[in-house]
Amino acid sequence: MKFITIATWEPHQRDELVKRRMESGRMSPKGIKILGEWVDVLGGRAVWLYEVDSAMEGFKWSNRWSDINKFESFPVLEVKDDKGAQLVE
Repeated sequence: MKFITIATWEPHQRDELVKRRMESGRMSPKGIKILGEWVDVLGGRAVWLYEVDSAMEGFKWSNRWSDINKFESFPVLEVKDDKGAQLVE
């Protein structure tokens, strides 16, 4: 199952977030396979595309950062082409 998670933070939390990431990495559980990661160049937001067997693994991951981030996570399906939105798993 693929998910997108969008994390947002307040400007005053940026330094703590960068410090924690540099010291501890993503802190993602073993069950998460990161497929992509992007940071908003204007600041205050990051986006991850990842694959998990259980949605609970994604929730465990975001919980590790919940003291300095707000999260929005949702499952996604890939659109194979633009001719009728044929979905693939």
